[in-house]
Amino acid sequence: MNSINSVTNFTASSILSNNSAKVAEQKQDATSELQTQDTLVRSEKEEPELKKGLFKKKIDNPFKKLGDKLTDKEKDAALKGALIGGTVGGIAGGIAAYNMSWNEIKATNDVNSITLDWQEPNMIKENLGKIPSNYYSWSAYPSHHPETVNVNRDNPVMVDGKPVMHDVTKTYSDYGTPQVTWKDHSIQQKYMDGYDERIIEDTHIESEYLYTDSDGNKHYQDYEVVDGYWHRFSPTIGVNNVGSYQSPEVHFETGVNVGLNTTLGVLAGAGIGALTGGIAGAAIQHALDKNKPEMPTPAPKPPSSEPKPPTSSPKPPSGGSSHNDEPVIYHPAPKPPPHDIHHPPTHHHGGGYVVHHPSHGGHHGGSVHHH
Repeated sequence: MNSINSVTNFTASSILSNNSAKVAEQKQDATSELQTQDTLVRSEKEEPELKKGLFKKKIDNPFKKLGDKLTDKEKDAALKGALIGGTVGGIAGGIAAYNMSWNEIKATNDVNSITLDWQEPNMIKENLGKIPSNYYSWSAYPSHHPETVNVNRDNPVMVDGKPVMHDVTKTYSDYGTPQVTWKDHSIQQKYMDGYDERIIEDTHIESEYLYTDSDGNKHYQDYEVVDGYWHRFSPTIGVNNVGSYQSPEVHFETGVNVGLNTTLGVLAGAGIGALTGGIAGAAIQHALDKNKPEMPTPAPKPPSSEPKPPTSSPKPPSGGSSHNDEPVIYHPAPKPPPHDIHHPPTHHHGGGYVVHHPSHGGHHGGSVHHH
């Protein structure tokens, strides 16, 4: 019986010992796994900072040191090279991106066609009336001027108060899927509602003698002299809406944005070209400075034994009138007449003013009236 109890106690003790060993081993494995995970987490957190530090050490510092070692001439050469390289690179990059975009369009799209029909008004050039031709005078006031010019404008052909239309048929073809948008247009009948006369001063600058100071310097005052006046005429055009029509705008959708790709190509090419050109410019200047022979320092010249001529300063004119005190008038050449002047019809603007001559006798003024 005691033997059975001894065996039983030994077996129980062995089982407990084995279980304790297994529990200790599992705790040790769990602790190792937690330590491993904690190490991985710390590594992931420290990795960006580590990479950032390595990046600064490997890239930032060499460029900074290189920039500090460049001379002023090399820096100027690098800047010029960057400008030239950026310009050339931008053009090359834009052309390359444009060609690549079109190659992609041709590879992924078929050529499609669409035929559209619509109507447009018949147009004819009409004489709306006459206005005076431009002229030059000594007076700013409008004067009778017999020479006139015709005012011609395109107008729709009207029958029974309605515009005459004609059919238009057009076929559009290109790569991609056609997209059609219809645009509205108004049919306008133009008429002349008088004309504007712009009067512009023709001036030049003259100088008037004022006095001579104690140092002998003459003082003048500039003033403006009016030589005459330019009279320029422009018609006042009114419109009447007599109808409307629609015309198509066709766009082919290809799925490739050629404009955006070209712009990105220009930017990328400019950046690469600027970097390459800057480095090349600095390197070329460095090579030129390194291979440039040193010029010998010239020996100092011995002092001259010849006497220096006496210096004299101009004396101010003595009292009393003389020829130098007479007024001096400056007459520059008259300015040529302005050829193409566009101004809004204001009453006072830029040395001149605008006179409006209204049309009389309805909307189609063909006669010239002066006020």
